[in-house]
Amino acid sequence: SSPAAATLIDGGLAQQVAGIGGYVYWKKTLYGEVSFYRTADGAFSILRQGQDTHTDGGVAALKGYNPYWRFAYNHEWGPNSVMVGTYGMSVDRYPSNFDPSTPTDHYRDIAVDAQYQYITDPHVFTTQLTYIDEKQSYNASYPTTLATGAGIGGGPTPANSRDKLHTFKAKATYYLDRKYGATLGYFNTAGDADAGLYGTDGGGNAIKPDNSGYIIELDYLPVQYVRLMLQYTGYGKFNGASTNYDGTGRNARDNNTLFLNVWAAF
Repeated sequence: SSPAAATLIDGGLAQQVAGIGGYVYWKKTLYGEVSFYRTADGAFSILRQGQDTHTDGGVAALKGYNPYWRFAYNHEWGPNSVMVGTYGMSVDRYPSNFDPSTPTDHYRDIAVDAQYQYITDPHVFTTQLTYIDEKQSYNASYPTTLATGAGIGGGPTPANSRDKLHTFKAKATYYLDRKYGATLGYFNTAGDADAGLYGTDGGGNAIKPDNSGYIIELDYLPVQYVRLMLQYTGYGKFNGASTNYDGTGRNARDNNTLFLNVWAAF
């Protein structure tokens, strides 16, 4: 299973929204992008193929056009390159994707990231760092939950009017002859305890959405358009605890996952 919480900008709107925008890339040094995203409905519904659009809360529904930005500095010398940047998004989201007549909850994500690459023949090395800060303002869901004990439709039922999430991710990847690859990654998400969103532990205390762990991945490309991947994800903390996180004796490591994937391009 997956952790209960993740920042919205970190895949939370994937295959659910459509966007329009523009970017500039000046002399391979300065990059800037501003885009605006809306619900992928109407003519854009094809983008949500495979999503659970028939369940209340199954997909995201946004109010109007929501801004996304990305700015970065890039520098290259010899086989080396380094990039540092920032990106973010401001989102007004309806609690229920079936009811766009209600007020909205607001999410503000701001992130910083960096990347270093060393590319030669036969060696390729890449390392990446990302930190995301998210503020959640439940302007619609919290008053309704407080008054009725339930959220709006299938939307969230927060016990706090505002919550925060922070995510840090680091990854290093090495390829030999562009054929044999290995990746080592680390992830950590932490946030405010909220009994309405994440439940309570055996002692009745509100659970924090904290999770952390590592990823080990091995890749093999027998030819350029085929990749075989073996990936292992190990958890040190899951939904707020390392042991007995759900009150039934289940530990974080019980969610460790081994994944085999074959990718091909035609």
